Amino acid sequence: MAKIKNEHYITIQEFMVRDLELSGNELIAYALIAYALIYGFSQNRESKFEGSLSYVAKWLNCSKTTAFNILNKLADDGFIRKIENVKNGIKFCDYKANTMDEETLKKIKENKTQRKQKEKNERRSKKLNGIQKNNVDRSKNLNEGVQKTLTHNTIDILEHNTNNTLSGERAVSESEQLESKKPEQKKQNRKSEANTLFEQLWSLYPLKKGKGSVSDTQKAKLLEIGYEELERAISRYVKYVDSVDYLHYKNGSTFFNSGYIDYLDANYEECGNKKLITRHNGNTTKSNTETDYKTRLEKAKKKAAEEFGEEFGQEYWEGMSDLEIESHLALMGIDV
Repeated sequence: MAKIKNEHYITIQEFMVRDLELSGNELIAYALIAYALIYGFSQNRESKFEGSLSYVAKWLNCSKTTAFNILNKLADDGFIRKIENVKNGIKFCDYKANTMDEETLKKIKENKTQRKQKEKNERRSKKLNGIQKNNVDRSKNLNEGVQKTLTHNTIDILEHNTNNTLSGERAVSESEQLESKKPEQKKQNRKSEANTLFEQLWSLYPLKKGKGSVSDTQKAKLLEIGYEELERAISRYVKYVDSVDYLHYKNGSTFFNSGYIDYLDANYEECGNKKLITRHNGNTTKSNTETDYKTRLEKAKKKAAEEFGEEFGQEYWEGMSDLEIESHLALMGIDV
């Protein structure tokens, strides 16, 4: 079952996003394991998914290690149940879907909250351990430098008093070298943290195109915002796109370079079934009102005519609804 055939498919149902609040590879893995395969085998929900890890990894377009971690996360949260079997001394894992009643959903939310807090604590602990290690290494280097300086000073005093000045200059030089390394080490650590965060966010985003177009500088900006708020921004954007007919996801590079801004906590509110986006610039606030939307739509149509020719003038758009126009513009790579 390691090969995906042309007739294979999965179904992502509305409640998986709405009630279970799944997204990204976790959503695909859940649909693949819990519904598309398990419920497809029989109607009594007693069947187990016995496919290989390679098969799951091919569906998710990721490594087997990543696929294994995703399945474990779903099992830890309570979406699925892992069944371990030992055959000829080798451990195999099968999976079954849990019945999604109200009590199970409540337990899943508690498990997810606890897991996220644990991951946050682990990241904080890892960061603190890194700082402590740097401090220990720095202290060790300083002690060695002081001991070396004192040894040279003692020899210099016994042999010739004038060498005291040279020893003092040597101590200052070593101290300056240590100080000069601090900013560079801090910069490297920051870059590593930014790359790690970006990989986590990229795994959550549905349309994985243009990854190489996100610069280190932009990744550093994302690091300043933090994982939790950006995770909410992705979830809000996915929910918005899914709620509008004919609307397509932006490329990952477009979203992470600028598209996420409208969905940050400070710029996003929900009023019933309507989305309200507000951008703050100094003391000025612009609301995403209907008038603003019409203005942006007209500008986007003019841009289409400028980039693709006069055939996309006003006559081309006549008879279309605003959503249809926005959908066509999105296919042309023009955002409203």
